[in-house]
Amino acid sequence: MNARRSHRNGAVRPRRAAPKSRIGRGAWLAPIIGATIIVLLAYLASLEQATPEIFVAASLVFSIAEGIVLAFVAAVWAERGIGIAVAMSVLTAVLAIPGRWQVAYGRTGSMPPVPDLAIDAGVTLAWAAFAGIAGATILKERLLTLLPNR
Repeated sequence: MNARRSHRNGAVRPRRAAPKSRIGRGAWLAPIIGATIIVLLAYLASLEQATPEIFVAASLVFSIAEGIVLAFVAAVWAERGIGIAVAMSVLTAVLAIPGRWQVAYGRTGSMPPVPDLAIDAGVTLAWAAFAGIAGATILKERLLTLLPNR
C-alpha cells in the first residue's frame, strides 16, 4: 500500500512531495559570469572590424556566441522551470547590455542615438528569450553534459 496510516486515528496521510533540489552556487553566478563572457565576446568582436565584410562576420559570430552563452545560463536554471530559466537568460542579457555599449563607446568614442540603443536592447532581449527557451528545453541535456559536475 502506497499511503501510510496515521498513528492517531487510522486516517490516510497524504504523501509529501519530493523537495526541489537546491540551486548551487554556480547557478546563482551564471548570469554574472554569462554577462562577463558576453561583454568579453563583444570586445573581441570589435577588434575585427576592418572592412564591412569582416564587420558583418564578426557581428554574426558574436550573436551566435551570445546565444550559446544565454542558452547555457537557461540550461543551468531549467530544473526550476522554463519560465525561471528564460528569466535568468534575459537577466543575463540585461546585465550585459551596458557593458556592450561601453565597449562600443570605447572603440568608437561616440554613443549611438537613443533609438538605435533601444532597438539594440529590444533585439538583445528577444534573442535572450529565444536562446533561453532553446537552452531550457531542446538543448538542455546536451548543454548540461558539457558542464562540470552535472
